[in-house]
Amino acid sequence: MMVVQQAIFTSVAEQQREGYQLARASRGITSEMARELSIWGPAHDSLISDVHEATSVNFHPLGSEHFVLSLTTRNGSEYSGRGGGRIYSQILVLPREGMMRFDNHPLLVLEAVAASGRWMVDPHLPDTLLSFRLVGSAAGTSADRIAKCRALWGEEPMEQLATLLRGRAQVVLVADDDVEGLLSGALELLTPAERLQVSFSTGLRISQRRPFHLHVVPSCEQQIIRQLRRTADVCVIDLADLASLN
Repeated sequence: MMVVQQAIFTSVAEQQREGYQLARASRGITSEMARELSIWGPAHDSLISDVHEATSVNFHPLGSEHFVLSLTTRNGSEYSGRGGGRIYSQILVLPREGMMRFDNHPLLVLEAVAASGRWMVDPHLPDTLLSFRLVGSAAGTSADRIAKCRALWGEEPMEQLATLLRGRAQVVLVADDDVEGLLSGALELLTPAERLQVSFSTGLRISQRRPFHLHVVPSCEQQIIRQLRRTADVCVIDLADLASLN
């Protein structure tokens, strides 16, 4: 069982507080954690896709003993009246020892949280947030899951992505489909220790405030992709190119 702390980063107008901020946090979120979460927090227009239902799954370390798993969506309108919708991030803070129950595989934690019904986006901010206990565990390497991923995505794409994730360069995966399955399969091929080194975002714009190891960028963002291809220490790989390896 893992005790999970919660926070919400979004745009609010409450008394003397206005704009994007850590609007709610459970009592276990320390002031140091809150400062770092505010730095990583996605603000206005942070989602790459302009589709209202777009989401981004994000994972990154928080200090040396905790990790953040968050889900970013659009939720209603901004109080200021700006277009584009209000960016809303539900943030879960996971202890290192709790991650070990899931072999350090963040997407297996994501599945467990979803199964528990904890991913809930409410148009009205709750008055308070409470920590919760996440039960269960899962093996981070499953022959059945790997076989399913290989059948869906192919063996070479998974192997190539896993190799890139072991490296030090920032990885930009150009893809239009839901790539969580491919990413999950690639993480299965890493050791538990390696998995915790892979911070990622499946739908946020690239920002120096959020130095993810892996970013997913849709193919329609050609100007951004061209700039990234000219950037040192950035490896841009197109999912179509990976698929052609099969």
